[in-house]
Order: sequence, then C-alpha cells, then structure tokens
Amino acid sequence: MGKRYSDCATQQLACGERKTKEEIIMSTMTISNSSSIARPATSVQAASVFSSVAAFFKRLGNAYERSEAARKEAYLAEAVDLYDLEYRMQRLDRESAQTAAWIKGF
Repeated sequence: MGKRYSDCATQQLACGERKTKEEIIMSTMTISNSSSIARPATSVQAASVFSSVAAFFKRLGNAYERSEAARKEAYLAEAVDLYDLEYRMQRLDRESAQTAAWIKGF
C-alpha cells in the first residue's frame, strides 16, 4: 500500500509543485499567526458585548428604581392621618439608612 502523508518527506500538490515538511509547517505557522490580525475585531466585538450587557443592567437598575419609588409612594398614600404619614416617612428613612450602611460594609 502507499505511504501516508505523515510518512512522506514531501507532499505532491495538484499543480505538480512539491513542498517539504518544513515548508508545510512554515505555511501552517503563517496561517495560524495570521489569526492575530482578527484579534482587533474580536476585541471590538467583546467591547460591543460588554457595552450591551452594561446597558442591560443600567436599564434593569432604572426599572428597579422606578418600581421602588412607586412602592414607596403607594405605601405613603395609605397613611390615614398626618401622624401616620410622618411615621411611615421616618420608617422609610430608617430603612434606606440601614440599606446604605449595609452597602458601605458597616
């Protein structure tokens, strides 16, 4: 039977040209090194994905803030009298102060 390519010292090309293993290895290395040209496009794509993810979380945060504000307004609207309204306002202030302290790491 015939020899496999890996057993041969040279490769016969379709046009009759012959390449040695060293030339084939060098052409393979050149091809693999040319992929570094595509890296800037990859970094641009990564930046695009990062900005998309950042925009998503920004929209998510804005939606949470709006819903939290609506929840607080509804809670304050349930007050029966002025004393109850002041109590509820103080309670919300205490909760936000506790949350701020927790976020800061206290």
